[in-house]
Amino acid sequence: MAANSGLPAEDVYDITVSPSNEILAVMEDTVYRSTDRGATWSTYFGRFVNYSTGRRASARLMVCINAGSFFVGTDTLGLLQWTGSAWNDLSLPVYPVQNTTAFLPVTTSWFYQGLENYGIWRTTDSGTNWTALLLGVTPKAILFRSPNNLVVATAGNGVRRSTNGGADWSVASGIPTPATTDLTYTSDGTLFVSTAGVGVLASTDIGATWSRVSNGLADISVTSLATDGASFVVAGTQGGIYRSTDGGTSFLPCNDGVVPPSVLSLAVDGGGTVLAGSNGARVFRSNTHGDSWQPLATWTGDSVVQVLAVNPSDHYFAGTAASGVFRSTNRGGSWTQLISGLTTLDVRALIAGASNVVVAGTWGGGFFRSTNNGASWMPANAGLGDLQISALAANASNHLFAATRLHGVFRSTNAGTLWTAANEGLPVSAVVSLAVTSSNVLFAATLTDGIYFSTDAGASWTAVNSGLTTQEIRALLVTSTGRVLAGTYGDGVFRTLGTPTEAGGTTIGLPTEASLELNYPNPFNPATTIRFRLPDSRRVLLEVFSCTGQRVGVLAEGERCAGVHEVHFDASGLSSGIYFYRLQAGNFAATKKAVLLR
Repeated sequence: MAANSGLPAEDVYDITVSPSNEILAVMEDTVYRSTDRGATWSTYFGRFVNYSTGRRASARLMVCINAGSFFVGTDTLGLLQWTGSAWNDLSLPVYPVQNTTAFLPVTTSWFYQGLENYGIWRTTDSGTNWTALLLGVTPKAILFRSPNNLVVATAGNGVRRSTNGGADWSVASGIPTPATTDLTYTSDGTLFVSTAGVGVLASTDIGATWSRVSNGLADISVTSLATDGASFVVAGTQGGIYRSTDGGTSFLPCNDGVVPPSVLSLAVDGGGTVLAGSNGARVFRSNTHGDSWQPLATWTGDSVVQVLAVNPSDHYFAGTAASGVFRSTNRGGSWTQLISGLTTLDVRALIAGASNVVVAGTWGGGFFRSTNNGASWMPANAGLGDLQISALAANASNHLFAATRLHGVFRSTNAGTLWTAANEGLPVSAVVSLAVTSSNVLFAATLTDGIYFSTDAGASWTAVNSGLTTQEIRALLVTSTGRVLAGTYGDGVFRTLGTPTEAGGTTIGLPTEASLELNYPNPFNPATTIRFRLPDSRRVLLEVFSCTGQRVGVLAEGERCAGVHEVHFDASGLSSGIYFYRLQAGNFAATKKAVLLR
């Protein structure tokens, strides 16, 4: 439920609760207060100014020590303390511009401050004197576990730890990325750190060593996903089969009877029987939702089972790497090879539909269609600009979509008779998996650039990668609740937080209003990323201006679809200084500040 009455439509940089249970929200140059649990808001503090110099600052974080004692970290003036009637400047005299990125109070006079690029500083006399503890890093969070034990998460230098009050520091082990973002701890002393690349890690030895907090599939490459549509999800991996009974929140291995360690394909028939394909022309079947498995009859040859499909009559189809398509009409008791007219035998994708219609995507031969349950095949590649097909999907309007190795996604509205490219907004990257929701939202997984979605049958695409720790995706699946699961290369399975389906006329997962975000990183050198959000298709103009008002670049211009958009601003040819970027999107306009610091 939204709680924004009285709040302007601006970015909220921090939110905290005072000892008297007031909620304080930090915005660009104002702190807002709510005394009714967020129902309404009013201005509390504003205009953060060093009155001796006249310099203004924008708030970035806020800490309340006790009633009436507030500290605000700013982007240029460092740390400010509210004394009850005015702001006390606690900035360091050694740096002209100080962006406070972290703050930790120990007592009312002893606290730590983290400054962007300038490390950690300590004062024990309310800011009169400061001592440098860790220079040259950008702290994102500071934890004080005892008088001598300090743990710091940094933006680009991992987690640092001191056991002697900050005199000496060591790099914590077990964290595979230097980009850490926040720290917290539980009552039993366990520390948790969030990262910008590998999720959440935990430490039980005051930050000395860390291990990944996972959903049961950490550091595992997921090759396939399948569901019965109601009670379970199964994931095929290079280390066997895993099952989730809570919609993909957590997974446990279920490999009893599965001999090969690598499972490349999965399918579920109408009765909930799970099929798993692997190397060596082997298909396994489980009638117990994965509790136990039995091998099915095999066929001559040693071909990899790359894809499995089941039609409404529970006929099983297996697409192989070198032997074409096989079919079983007796639930895997025996198999028949189906290659009449199939000129390419490397089959990567299958859809088995009603009325004996089966379609196949091959690697090198393009798209094939059968109207007699696979007994014979006909190619249908008119307009298909890439014959290396890795995935197929169909929506409720019977539109077919083909994912290809080099040329993105193609769409056919006439059962494959004619194909057209559907790639506006997709990167130049191999598309390896497709999934369609019940409301015709189409998702595409790329080999190296994450996940994209389309609400207009592939006419335009928008990236949807927030929260992913890797952009190497291998499989997609839509659950019965409308959530999308993504199987990754090396990082297990991720799940959307909301459903991307339509409810009450609003597409969940799409922005509800236009907005322009702060660029990241900021300050930057020489490039930064700017993100903006659109609730619907609009004509946009994103421009960059110098501090004198001269336009120095146009980053985006023209029609853009609903969703989240990212643009790259390369300032290699510009001098250091302050720049402003302005977005005009329909009747929405916003301007933000970026600092180029060489």
